[in-house]
Amino acid sequence: MMAHTHETASKGNLVRWSKRYDAIFGHLLSGSEDRVIELAEIKTGATVLDLGCGPGSLTLKAKAHVGKTGKVFGIDAAPEMIELARKKAAEKGVEVGFQVSYAQELPFADATFDVVISRLVFHHLPGDLKRQALNEIQRVLKPGGRCLVVDFDLPSLPVVGGFLKHLLGSHAMPQTDVRNYAVLMKQADYQEVECDSTGRLLLAYAKGIKAQ
Repeated sequence: MMAHTHETASKGNLVRWSKRYDAIFGHLLSGSEDRVIELAEIKTGATVLDLGCGPGSLTLKAKAHVGKTGKVFGIDAAPEMIELARKKAAEKGVEVGFQVSYAQELPFADATFDVVISRLVFHHLPGDLKRQALNEIQRVLKPGGRCLVVDFDLPSLPVVGGFLKHLLGSHAMPQTDVRNYAVLMKQADYQEVECDSTGRLLLAYAKGIKAQ
């Protein structure tokens, strides 16, 4: 989750209210985390990146699934979010690599990750940055690696969408249509692209695989 005083720039929009964000969305989304892990097919021993990790709740859940033999990293553009995520990891005694970074400039070598997950990030990115982010994700994925993007399912929930536009900023929310993310994945040569509801309130997903 990128971050929210809405600094609109070439890097996308940032969310600065980390503690309030965690209090509101942490409770709202906590029930979706197991479903995200399931859709991403995260397994023991995997190397996973949580892109736009926000306060780190999903990242820590992923670490629990990969176990001691796996590695999990979380990045977010907002230093406040990374600070909160590191604090959570320290309190739980969990080893996760959190750092400040942008979705379109990932600080990792080619073919590093088995899985990249991204929840509630892409609605912060203009169209050109979405494309750049998907290209970067593909670069850092291993051949056969999976990319899972989860975001608000606003077209099917117009009333909720109106509330979220008010809460998050109207300039961000018109960019949210997970169906379009699937189109961008296909244009970026992801394989076996699929798009559907997560089965959890508000959220849909697009998923693709890097070619072998």
